[in-house]
Amino acid sequence: MKTPVKQSTDGAQLAPDNRAYNRLLRGLRPQGERGFATFIGRWKALRHTTISPRRIGDIVAGCRIRSGLPCTRPQGDPP
Repeated sequence: MKTPVKQSTDGAQLAPDNRAYNRLLRGLRPQGERGFATFIGRWKALRHTTISPRRIGDIVAGCRIRSGLPCTRPQGDPP
Protein backbone atom coordinates (compact mmCIF):
# COMPACT_ATOMS: atom_id res chain seq x y z
CA MET A 1 0.00 0.00 0.00
CA LYS A 2 1.35 3.39 -0.95
CA THR A 3 0.66 6.52 1.07
CA PRO A 4 0.83 10.13 -0.08
CA VAL A 5 3.56 12.50 1.05
CA LYS A 6 2.20 14.89 3.67
CA GLN A 7 2.78 18.60 3.60
CA SER A 8 4.90 19.98 6.44
CA THR A 9 3.24 21.84 9.29
CA ASP A 10 5.20 25.05 8.62
CA GLY A 11 3.19 25.67 5.44
CA ALA A 12 6.01 25.09 2.95
CA GLN A 13 4.94 23.61 -0.37
CA LEU A 14 5.91 20.09 -1.33
CA ALA A 15 8.71 19.52 -3.78
CA PRO A 16 7.58 19.01 -7.41
CA ASP A 17 8.52 15.30 -7.24
CA ASN A 18 6.36 14.78 -4.17
CA ARG A 19 3.44 16.65 -5.73
CA ALA A 20 3.72 14.49 -8.87
CA TYR A 21 3.84 11.33 -6.72
CA ASN A 22 0.68 12.40 -4.85
CA ARG A 23 -1.03 13.21 -8.16
CA LEU A 24 -0.25 9.72 -9.49
CA LEU A 25 -1.64 8.13 -6.34
CA ARG A 26 -4.85 10.16 -6.68
CA GLY A 27 -5.22 8.78 -10.20
CA LEU A 28 -4.77 5.18 -9.07
CA ARG A 29 -7.14 5.31 -6.11
CA PRO A 30 -10.41 5.12 -8.12
CA GLN A 31 -9.12 2.05 -9.98
CA GLY A 32 -8.36 0.27 -6.72
CA GLU A 33 -11.70 1.22 -5.20
CA ARG A 34 -13.53 0.03 -8.31
CA GLY A 35 -11.72 -3.30 -8.21
CA PHE A 36 -12.46 -3.77 -4.52
CA ALA A 37 -16.13 -2.90 -5.07
CA THR A 38 -16.28 -5.52 -7.82
CA PHE A 39 -14.94 -8.15 -5.44
CA ILE A 40 -17.35 -7.13 -2.68
CA GLY A 41 -20.31 -7.28 -5.06
CA ARG A 42 -19.32 -10.60 -6.58
CA TRP A 43 -18.08 -12.54 -3.55
CA LYS A 44 -20.42 -12.68 -0.54
CA ALA A 45 -17.58 -13.96 1.64
CA LEU A 46 -15.95 -10.52 1.44
CA ARG A 47 -19.01 -8.46 2.40
CA HIS A 48 -19.21 -9.04 6.15
CA THR A 49 -15.96 -10.65 7.11
CA THR A 50 -14.78 -10.79 10.71
CA ILE A 51 -11.52 -12.66 10.21
CA SER A 52 -8.12 -11.15 10.81
CA PRO A 53 -6.52 -8.93 8.15
CA ARG A 54 -3.70 -11.45 7.88
CA ARG A 55 -6.07 -14.23 6.78
CA ILE A 56 -8.27 -12.12 4.49
CA GLY A 57 -5.39 -11.96 2.01
CA ASP A 58 -5.71 -15.69 1.35
CA ILE A 59 -9.45 -15.34 0.68
CA VAL A 60 -8.92 -12.37 -1.66
CA ALA A 61 -6.20 -14.31 -3.52
CA GLY A 62 -8.62 -17.22 -3.95
CA CYS A 63 -11.32 -14.87 -5.25
CA ARG A 64 -8.85 -13.37 -7.71
CA ILE A 65 -7.94 -16.79 -9.04
CA ARG A 66 -11.59 -17.83 -9.32
CA SER A 67 -12.32 -14.57 -11.17
CA GLY A 68 -9.56 -15.29 -13.67
CA LEU A 69 -7.39 -12.36 -12.57
CA PRO A 70 -3.63 -12.77 -12.17
CA CYS A 71 -2.46 -13.13 -8.61
CA THR A 72 0.93 -11.43 -8.70
CA ARG A 73 2.46 -8.85 -6.39
CA PRO A 74 4.42 -5.83 -7.57
CA GLN A 75 8.19 -5.88 -7.01
CA GLY A 76 9.20 -4.76 -3.53
CA ASP A 77 5.90 -5.47 -1.76
CA PRO A 78 6.02 -7.99 1.07
CA PRO A 79 4.25 -11.33 0.58
